[in-house]
Amino acid sequence: MNRKYRIIVLLVILGCLLYIKYLPVSPEVVKIEVISINGDKWEGSGVFVQDDIILTAGHIVQDADLIDITYLNGNVVYASSWYKEDNVNIGFIKVNTWKKESILRFTKPKVGQTVIAIGNPFGYYPVMTKGIVSATDIYIPFFGINKLIITDCAANPGNSGCPLLTKSNKLVGMVIGLKFAANCFVCAIPSDICKLSLEKYLVTEELKESCR
Repeated sequence: MNRKYRIIVLLVILGCLLYIKYLPVSPEVVKIEVISINGDKWEGSGVFVQDDIILTAGHIVQDADLIDITYLNGNVVYASSWYKEDNVNIGFIKVNTWKKESILRFTKPKVGQTVIAIGNPFGYYPVMTKGIVSATDIYIPFFGINKLIITDCAANPGNSGCPLLTKSNKLVGMVIGLKFAANCFVCAIPSDICKLSLEKYLVTEELKESCR
């Protein structure tokens, strides 16, 4: 191999190494399995937003008695605590066994923007679907929020709590449900409300710790 080709090969290798180094880290999406106080069972999805804290839909953790979390590597752990926001369908789950530092970045949704949903539909995990942000600031009385995102990403039972992500792995929103009898009409809570709820949750947890 002459010098010219060796230089080309070295440049290609260097480019690949730089790409890997600065490639955005994929958010850790999880499968959530819940047993209620009455013994009922259901499943949902979630994503780590900060260290050991998982963002999910509020109705997933409501009335929960036991919560199992499955990681992408197949490991299963118990949730140590969970919290449901009073004013919006958002919940948080905490695990004590998560050792990886993670801070999910938030971004505002834009109509026409390509988004990816990764979740646990019908217990099949992980499943990725792709679509666009179809609309923002939509009000649907059933969901009780006037800033919903509408997307055509495919979603099914078990997708509640799954993240809507950009190609650069920023959180646009979180799926909470489907409009009844509608096609390609998936509803999600926008990232700014998710972020505000996270900040409130962190303050609430800090107050609990300080009062012990």
